[in-house]
Amino acid sequence: MNAKVSDLYVNWEQSNFDSCKYTPKLLKKNWLSLHDIDSEPFPDEEQLRHKLVSTDLSVTSPKYGNDFSSLSDELVQGWCEFHSGNFLDAVSIARSCGVAGSYLGNVSTVIYAGYLETEQDKKLSLFNDVHERASEDAKHLKDCVNTFYMSPCSFGRYGESVFVGTALAKNIPIRFRSSIKKTLEINSDHPLALAGYGAFYAQIIGYSGRFLARATFGCSEKECHSLFSKALNIAEGSTIVRLEYAKALLMMDKKNKEAITLLELIINTTPIDAMQELDIKAARLLINEEQRGLHYRDRSFSSGRTS
Repeated sequence: MNAKVSDLYVNWEQSNFDSCKYTPKLLKKNWLSLHDIDSEPFPDEEQLRHKLVSTDLSVTSPKYGNDFSSLSDELVQGWCEFHSGNFLDAVSIARSCGVAGSYLGNVSTVIYAGYLETEQDKKLSLFNDVHERASEDAKHLKDCVNTFYMSPCSFGRYGESVFVGTALAKNIPIRFRSSIKKTLEINSDHPLALAGYGAFYAQIIGYSGRFLARATFGCSEKECHSLFSKALNIAEGSTIVRLEYAKALLMMDKKNKEAITLLELIINTTPIDAMQELDIKAARLLINEEQRGLHYRDRSFSSGRTS
């Protein structure tokens, strides 16, 4: 990690979370509920051996090599930190695990940058760093959908956080679509990728209008709804999928009542980890702004940001 990049991973904003603090035992017990949105397998010794045995361990597990038991212990602790809201600690553990910790480190960074980082330049730099890391790491773990997914995920978050003209100049819409489609080719039932693709459709429709969106990108409201419906059927009750769907609905129709219903469902959810707490906080803020007439769609157009 060069000096400039390492500066991104210090002095992260702290936030207190009310949901439980995870231990390895509690993490394993709740793993399926925590990861219904990404189907990430629990990183036990057997799973890691299957995942990494045919890879270059000097890259994928530089600290532990083929000591998959120790690697498992480290990654389990990293996920405990993530779900407890200690995102920088999760990143530090993930980085020590090499490419085996790629998804843990990258998703921790994206969640922190998207929800908690207040400095715009640092936020964008974190998104960009994750995009570059994920693109490189995926070369070593070609069949690991979540490792690859973090590339379009971070790229999409970057695009949402800049002015429309900047996103177009960087060719972000086309590059994002290509990358998210590849994610779905690896796993067509990946809830987060489905929601990301649906959000992309909504952004294009919101910015371009229905006719141009269909003519230029083949985007339609029907397909947007279909993508989100499929994601919610797989990860029923997911706060992040509901949040993204509500934002998509408001992007296409700033007075959409179904979006408010989704936001209310999120607010009334009992969070099981720090990430869900952040979703609930974001939903509460969004619904308050909508009720005050500060429409999400209008704010997105005026600022170029959808955070």
